[in-house]
This record gives sequence, structure tokens and C-alpha cells, in this order.
Amino acid sequence: MQGRVGLTIVLALIAAFLDALSNVLEIAEAEQVSEDLSLHPRLITTLGRRPRWLIGLALDGGGFVAMAAALGLGSVAFVQPILALALLISLALGVRLQDRNVRPTDWAAALVLCAGLATFLYEVPPRGGRDLVPAARWVIAGPTIAGAVVLCVVSAQVSRGPARALLLGVAASIAFATSAVLTKAFMHYLAQGVFAWVPHWEPYAMAGVIIVGFVVMQSSFQTGYLPASVAGLQAPGPVVAVVLGVGLLDEQITVNTIPQIAMVVASLTAVVGAIIVLAHAESRFAVWRRTPKE
Repeated sequence: MQGRVGLTIVLALIAAFLDALSNVLEIAEAEQVSEDLSLHPRLITTLGRRPRWLIGLALDGGGFVAMAAALGLGSVAFVQPILALALLISLALGVRLQDRNVRPTDWAAALVLCAGLATFLYEVPPRGGRDLVPAARWVIAGPTIAGAVVLCVVSAQVSRGPARALLLGVAASIAFATSAVLTKAFMHYLAQGVFAWVPHWEPYAMAGVIIVGFVVMQSSFQTGYLPASVAGLQAPGPVVAVVLGVGLLDEQITVNTIPQIAMVVASLTAVVGAIIVLAHAESRFAVWRRTPKE
């Protein structure tokens, strides 16, 4: 049992490191691309011609495999808090590899954000649930989720600096959390046969949502504001995933005592406060060696 726990921790740490390194490499390339390509599919094709961005993309894939392996050995409540360390690791790699300047207040905010997410996930670990979401629920949830993503993107369009990076990061995070619900349906169909998923709509929606989330994420990276981008990507996802799991998949959470409620409220308050600080961190954050925009 101890060996299993140790391996789970190692895999989760590897996933967090690979995720952080991919963030740093991708933002270093994305911030050099013309802002005219923001939120446009051409942004991806342009970045796809940059070797360092492709390395970051490959690291993304490696991080996903390590995360999946960790989740195969341990619970979500155990693995996710470790994955949240990607924010701290991203900042550390930004300092080490890109000569970025992070002040103590920004480090403190990142630490509070990770601790807040870990506490939230510890207090509300979802259990049970179904694989497929009833169509009637998607009728309500689909437009609501799409509306939240569109609201963030539209708000980002009229914002500048770290606020734009944060809003686009949040939009991408919501999309990726939604794709997790659709992925659960895809895996359910796949278990019935290699091509059993073909006549169902969820796998196609999953692919579309992932593509949208990926384009929006790279647009967030394009701003060059690493703390705000990564905070936007890291913070909302676990919370949205819990909400969707309970509302759509009938997952169960147990928060029925006053101390538990107080911890959940305190953790979410800490996360929001940390996001606000990190959203302004770039005013004190040296943008790395910008070159002329393409």
C-alpha cells in the first residue's frame, strides 16, 4: 500500500511539473505572435511552426498520461491537490528559465491558491455518480456553460493586460472541465466496443469543446501574463468539475457539518483572493525577452 501511495505521489508530481513546463514554453512562444490571431484557429497553425511550442505541446501530452496514471492508482481528492502545484512550479520555472521577476506577495498568493484548492478538494471529494448525463440536463446545462464561456471571452475582448489573460484562462478552464464530463461518456461507449461511440453525439462535442478550450488557452498565453493565465486555468477547473459532477452526473459530496462548511467557504474565499492578487502580478512581472510580433 505504501508503494502504491508513493508511486501515485511521484506520478502526480511528474504531471504537475510537465504541465508547468509546458505552460512556460507555450507562453514564451505565444506571446510573440500577433494579437490579430487571438481566438482564431490560425493561432494554432502559426504556433505549430515553432519547435519550442511543439515541445510544450508534447509535454502537455506527457503530463496528461502521468495524470491519468496517477488517477488510476489514487483518488481524485488525493491527486488533484498535488496537480495544483503546477502554478507554483510554473512561476519557479518562469524565474529560472525566463528571468521573470516574481515578488514575495505573488509567491504568497500562488501558495494560498494551491492551499485553497487542496482544501476545497479535500472537503468535497465527489463519490459515485453516473457515466452518462440525461439529455434533459444538457438542455439546461449546455447553454449555461456556453454562456459562461462566451461571457468570459467577450469580457476579455474589452479588457487589457492581466485581466484579459485571466478571463481567457477562466473560459478555457470551464471548457476543459466540461470536456471531462463528455470524456466520461466517451469512455463509457468505448468500453462497449471500439466503434460503439460513433452514433453518439457526446464524443464529437467532447472534441469540439477541447479544441475551443485549447484555442482560448493559447490566446490567454498570447498575452504574456503568466501568473494571470495559469491562475485562470488552474483555479476554476476543479470547482467547476465538482459542480458539474454533482449537477449532471449525480456525484455525491458530503458537507454537512458547520466546520466543513466553514472550511469550504474559507478555501473558496482564499482562492478568489489569490486570483485577484495574481491577476495584477504582471504589473510587477518582467515579460521575457519580447521579440517583434509576427
